[in-house]
Amino acid sequence: MVTVLLVPALLAVTLSCARTATQVRPLLQPQASTALEPAELVAAADLDGDGRDEIVRVRHETAWWGDQHADLGGIPQATARGDIDGDGRQEALIATGMGRGELHVPARLWAISAQGADLLWEQQGERAQVTDLHVLPDPSGGPDRIFLATFVDRRMVAGGFLKDGVLDIQHKAALALCMLPVDAGLLVGRLYGDQPKSPGDLRLVGETTTTIPTLRGVRALAAADLDGDGLQDYVIADGWHFAYGQQADSTVRIVPGDGSPARVIARLDDSYTVRHLDIFTPPDGGPPVILATASHQIVLLQRDKLGWAPVKLATATETDNAVLVADGAKLSVVVSGQPARRVPLARGTAMIAE
Repeated sequence: MVTVLLVPALLAVTLSCARTATQVRPLLQPQASTALEPAELVAAADLDGDGRDEIVRVRHETAWWGDQHADLGGIPQATARGDIDGDGRQEALIATGMGRGELHVPARLWAISAQGADLLWEQQGERAQVTDLHVLPDPSGGPDRIFLATFVDRRMVAGGFLKDGVLDIQHKAALALCMLPVDAGLLVGRLYGDQPKSPGDLRLVGETTTTIPTLRGVRALAAADLDGDGLQDYVIADGWHFAYGQQADSTVRIVPGDGSPARVIARLDDSYTVRHLDIFTPPDGGPPVILATASHQIVLLQRDKLGWAPVKLATATETDNAVLVADGAKLSVVVSGQPARRVPLARGTAMIAE
């Protein structure tokens, strides 16, 4: 079950937006899903620049796309996409490392392109796991930049930009599983605090370090201008608890860029955490949409006339992931699993304010 929370301030803001909106647009709704070949992880990118995303499936440590495949040599852990070489075509990035059944492999980052698979980075260590991965625009207009967070020992996580196979470390923190560069600095989300089993937190590291209020530990981060005011808003998945099966409170909240109070926009009652957040603008326009990959479900969060409307797209397991796939103006979400599933999205009848 997905619970939507509307605090009075949010209600006032969204109702005001609804009154002044110049147009309304139907919400995206899931259509009948189709089964795909099994995959432990799925990725997507427009590898040939034709406006249609190719799907990459990873199974038994091998990536498959088109008529190609490549041995990745590790358990898939994260994926992202972007044009990292500036050729006008995207690459699908896949991070691999140690996991169940694979305890002695290095952490690696692969770039999947129309030409093949390239190893971008490799790191040996006692805990060879990539915890976060982002592809970000270059402020100077060059190729997209890769930001990666990875364990450097049993507890410490280091995050930095990857350049020429070397990780330029920007920050280190214990159990900071998610890090995200933003306009104001670096967001650092910790699963736990300094003491065993203590709650984690979220910090904005810049010229000074500021703690942003959260509900216990933070599991995922994203950022974008969600309301068109020109300011970057933060989207946070928090509520982690060490007894996650019984006491975790899986919430998604927004920290507005204008400095107004953070607010919870959804609580995913059937899941104990949200493991990944994606923000995207639909191909046919409209305000940004949030794709939340939780421990037991995949949910689409969209702004409507009263706030944020959740739409459940699929059930999921604790290891499944989901990616957006664009085919021209058509949009779908592909979810890994046995089998993987493709869920087309189409505009429904409920209205979304712009």
